[in-house]
Amino acid sequence: RINSDGHTVALHTLTHQWSIYSSLDSYLKDFNAMNDIIEQRTGSKTRFFRFPGGTSNGQGNNYNRGIMVELSKYMLESGYSYFDWNVSSGDTYLTDSSSIISYLIEQVSKRKTSIVLAHDIKKATVEAMPGFIEYALKNGYTFKVIDDTTEPIRFNPKS
Repeated sequence: RINSDGHTVALHTLTHQWSIYSSLDSYLKDFNAMNDIIEQRTGSKTRFFRFPGGTSNGQGNNYNRGIMVELSKYMLESGYSYFDWNVSSGDTYLTDSSSIISYLIEQVSKRKTSIVLAHDIKKATVEAMPGFIEYALKNGYTFKVIDDTTEPIRFNPKS
């Protein structure tokens, strides 16, 4: 339904286990398994994704020093487009929807374009989104799909 409604289907990975960063092959196995599921459900694979923990995550280096530099280069050279974020919902430490809404409003007001990190597995985040979207639309913000014209937000990979 997400795909047929015109939204971009991007991927993260299948397992979100930090051990995927032990090698290029390990990462690709997990990545491709999820992309295969996307293809089964939508009819096509996606080129858009976000690394678990973002490009500058320190977890990758716990498994393989420099892996994020290697992965980000490889994925771009392979025709994929990855995105990090410039706004966090704060939902890894904020536990109620009103705090998440307030934090998001504060963060997006500081930027011309925002790519927001939010986790749909967090109940408070799911509860916050309708209020945040309503606020944003009433205040002139627009929501766009990520596509080939979207300027990516990318962190510097940890080496």
